[in-house]
Amino acid sequence: MNKERSEIENKYKWDLTSLYENDEAWEEDLKKVDEAAMKVAEFQGKLNNAENVLACLEASTALSRLISNLFTFTDDV
Repeated sequence: MNKERSEIENKYKWDLTSLYENDEAWEEDLKKVDEAAMKVAEFQGKLNNAENVLACLEASTALSRLISNLFTFTDDV
């Protein structure tokens, strides 16, 4: 029998407050996705030196973490 999330005791739910304290904080990060993706896209055709490669990898990692956090928090709702 599947229960609704609201029917499950808190001790059996993941504590995701380390990701987002509340839904509003999640919404703020959601607004950042497009900007972060555009930052990665700016490197297209510019990966011709170590500085740009590093900056692209850092931007890509930041975007991946952002999306991962958003997805993880959403999946638990």
